[in-house]
Amino acid sequence: MRTLVLSMVFVASVWMPPQGAEAQSLAVVSRAENAVCFLELQSGRISDCIETGRFPHEIAADPDRRFAYIPAYGGNDITKIDLRTRRASGRTVLPGRSSLHGIWVDSAAVWVTSEEEHEIVRIDAHSGDANTAHRTDGYRSHMITGIPGSDMLYVANIDSGSVSLVSAESGLQAVIKTGAGAEGIDTAPDGSTVWVSNRADNTISVIATNTNSIIQSMDSGGAFPVKLRFQPDGRQVWVANNRSGTISVFNATSFKLTARIDVGSRPLGLVFSDDSERAFVSRPGANEIVEIRTLPPYSIVQRFSAPGSPDGLLFLPK
Repeated sequence: MRTLVLSMVFVASVWMPPQGAEAQSLAVVSRAENAVCFLELQSGRISDCIETGRFPHEIAADPDRRFAYIPAYGGNDITKIDLRTRRASGRTVLPGRSSLHGIWVDSAAVWVTSEEEHEIVRIDAHSGDANTAHRTDGYRSHMITGIPGSDMLYVANIDSGSVSLVSAESGLQAVIKTGAGAEGIDTAPDGSTVWVSNRADNTISVIATNTNSIIQSMDSGGAFPVKLRFQPDGRQVWVANNRSGTISVFNATSFKLTARIDVGSRPLGLVFSDDSERAFVSRPGANEIVEIRTLPPYSIVQRFSAPGSPDGLLFLPK
């Protein structure tokens, strides 16, 4: 299959927003402002900003998208946000831990990586109490993903070039070597695979979750792949190549690179609309969010200004 290389801008006046877009927004983590802000997608305006812990990077919500959680990479606390009222509703402090980064949430628990301590920590989603910690046996345990309805968690370790397989109940099960600089990680919607971006190798590793072995390795299609994300419909995986200013688009079943989209320097965060028809990419250095249509020709729809150094993104349908 021929790889498409794209660098075009779609004229925003021709594009018609999806039905109901007036209610849609993005929660945008601002590293420079120590805040999470809400970008209204119809108007392009920032409507609210909520203070978080110091130097936040990531955000994740519970399955109902009632509450979101933002770890402090420059501190040791996690801020809980009520997405209906758009107010902070709690904060959990983890004494003795630092560089809180990756986060995974289910209906009962919040799991966060404690990077310097090589651990993941469980926080009760209802009480806010931290009640469990598991080691990863990896260095710079950075990002985390899981399988809904499963006990297993997968943690990308940057300096070890590996993924730790951790049981939520019983702890570390295995360490899987992937490639140098393992950072971005996400689970297929059907739970069958976990994809990992190895930023120092410029490669992608695909782990089959039934055997927890690598079934495919391929070039990332760009330089320094930092984050990757499955579309909600499971058809594609998008990879942000930070140093080449591109997004690589992979077919999730054939593992083939099908397109490269030029978005501008230093793309980082990725999220999709629920219908998989639009992607949003954060560019911290440019203080902007790029909106992209996810069907060929993968046109850039528009660019939004965002508060200082935007990173993690969360799509909110209403």
